[in-house]
Amino acid sequence: FQLAFISLRKLLLLLAWSVPISGVKWVAEGIALGVLDHHVLLAFSTSLYGFLILALLDGPRARIMCEIFPLSEEGAEELFGSTKPGILERIFWRL
Repeated sequence: FQLAFISLRKLLLLLAWSVPISGVKWVAEGIALGVLDHHVLLAFSTSLYGFLILALLDGPRARIMCEIFPLSEEGAEELFGSTKPGILERIFWRL
């Protein structure tokens, strides 16, 4: 993901340096150096992965995982040992 955007940035810079028209060169350099800066790309990709970690905070019974991998009642009982979380699992869900 990061490599694709870094490659796009490098391509824009190479195109900007090879174009003789100053207006197009100015816009391409502005996008490559401002929007596609290394720090901006790293922050953007890290925020995407950070959201995924927060979405999976509930553990194996996270709602997003249950939506992606739907289990039947029998499958949930076989995987987790019960169809619904127990009292200790609900109390200590962050441990």
